[in-house]
Amino acid sequence: MAKEVRSLRLSEETVALIEKQDGSSFTDKFENLVQKCVRELPQKQRELKAVQQQISRERNNLEYIRKQQSALESNIRSLNYTLQNAESQATRVAKALAALMV
Repeated sequence: MAKEVRSLRLSEETVALIEKQDGSSFTDKFENLVQKCVRELPQKQRELKAVQQQISRERNNLEYIRKQQSALESNIRSLNYTLQNAESQATRVAKALAALMV
């Protein structure tokens, strides 16, 4: 393969990333990095899509749970109201019975 000479201006951070790659020269390291990214990109995109779908499912689950929690809280409030009414009626009945017993 014919080599083409190019000049690039890179930040120190980018140069450090390139230098961490496998290869015997800077050019080899740079080529390996680019090729690795091109090879791995489709798989990473599939993984990202799968994670996004999982997040969507979990959000739906969370919304369902929140609705269930709200319904349960409403039921608890209703039961507490019913219990208070029952206790109040029981107190009135007990007073009425006590009055009759006298």
